[in-house]
Amino acid sequence: MIFICPLGGCRHIPIGSKKGVAIQSEQGFQPTKVILQASFTHIVPKQTKTNQAGQIETYIRLTDQFGDSLKALGRFHFELFEYRQAASDPRGRRFSINGVQKFDLTEINANQQHWDSITGNYRFTLKLPDIPNAQPKTIAMQVTFSADSGLRLEGILIVAQRK
Repeated sequence: MIFICPLGGCRHIPIGSKKGVAIQSEQGFQPTKVILQASFTHIVPKQTKTNQAGQIETYIRLTDQFGDSLKALGRFHFELFEYRQAASDPRGRRFSINGVQKFDLTEINANQQHWDSITGNYRFTLKLPDIPNAQPKTIAMQVTFSADSGLRLEGILIVAQRK
């Protein structure tokens, strides 16, 4: 069997698929999912001896409709919530200090600064919410990725401090 493709190249479009067609624009493939990488994301507690503020190290993967990692220009909006154990929605009250953190990766240089080519993920360091006389051991983190095209993807992850 011989396949003939026009000089412009071939494009795979699934026929009869209810999962959707390949999302491909003039700029290339577009993300269809945002994944918070649980195995890499963790809380780094405040170090009182070195006066280092607490933080959350997180890795985010954008994937196309085939599940492959890809880069995309857009904005990442993080919200940090108190963790509600054994609840259908683990997001409790949003922290008032450092509860919302935003990263604008619409410029190529900013986008590249957060890209980790080894893991194929975006890497972010978030400020840990300030809680008087305590540090959260577990929090609920929500990320929203949005692009200028109107695309909006969300993900939620429960983040725990490593022991």
